[in-house]
Amino acid sequence: MNLLKFFFTIWAIFFSSVTFSQEIPSFQGNFLNLTKEKIDGGPIVAAIEDLRLNNKVDFAVLVVDSTKPMEIEQYSIKVAEKWKIGREKTDNGAILIVAIKDKATRFEVGYGLEGQLTDAITSRIVKDYMIPRFKNSDWQGGILEAMGRAKNVFSSKKLEDPYTLNSGGVANVPQSSSNSSSNILSSASNVDGDAAIFALLVVGVVLLFTTKIGKIILLGIVIGSVFAAIGKKLNATVRGVLAGGIAGGAAYYFAAGPWGTLAAALFGAIFGIVGIMTILEFFMMLLSSIGSSGGSSGGRGGSSGGGSSSSGGGGFGGGGSSGRW
Repeated sequence: MNLLKFFFTIWAIFFSSVTFSQEIPSFQGNFLNLTKEKIDGGPIVAAIEDLRLNNKVDFAVLVVDSTKPMEIEQYSIKVAEKWKIGREKTDNGAILIVAIKDKATRFEVGYGLEGQLTDAITSRIVKDYMIPRFKNSDWQGGILEAMGRAKNVFSSKKLEDPYTLNSGGVANVPQSSSNSSSNILSSASNVDGDAAIFALLVVGVVLLFTTKIGKIILLGIVIGSVFAAIGKKLNATVRGVLAGGIAGGAAYYFAAGPWGTLAAALFGAIFGIVGIMTILEFFMMLLSSIGSSGGSSGGRGGSSGGGSSSSGGGGFGGGGSSGRW
């Protein structure tokens, strides 16, 4: 058990250091490309202006290499909470995030647009129009498809109808990855949430190490997590059965008793099927949602000068759809 304790301590330190190093970029314009991919921002910011001027929708696009260690769903809601795209009372904001190396995208929809851009509609936009473009590395085309199809919805047209994206206003200047150094200070607003997650992680680890049942459960978690990590090609049920059987056998070997053996087998099966990262990300997302619902949605509402939408007071609640290719 001492070896197991050492292994889990090292894992916890590594995981916490990786998780809390993830930065949410500050708002630097309605189109922000933090990758080395050359994406022509002109048509994109023109389309953003079209939606703002003609459909009263504030739209933002963020392109990153990866959102890891967070899944794109958790990352995107953090971006939405920080950027607050849209007006404070109408919540008319939408954010499109593309993670190129992860081969993932997310269409995040503000409260005020959820009646039009439903989950079903955004799912169709992502899967039928964006992903086919992204599979061919046509990042600009996929992004424009998202806004064009959304404009059809706002204009009471069919999703598959042809669309026209024009702009009559002054658009934001697209930002490049060279501005990413300024994002270091932007992580300050995430301190409270990260501190809460870290505190819960520490409490959980202490309980696992200091109670008898905790050590038994820890055994199942570690064995199940190992199986989930190295057995990705196996069926999830097979992973769960193998991990649960081995965890239960190990607990029995350490004289855990019938209930302890059952607990180790149960947690081994659960973590073997799902994986520890998925479970932790779920709890982190839950904590983030609780924190955001209890906080203030202050900030500037409306649009900034120059005719372009800005980081204002728009609210988001997880509406939208994700896709991977």
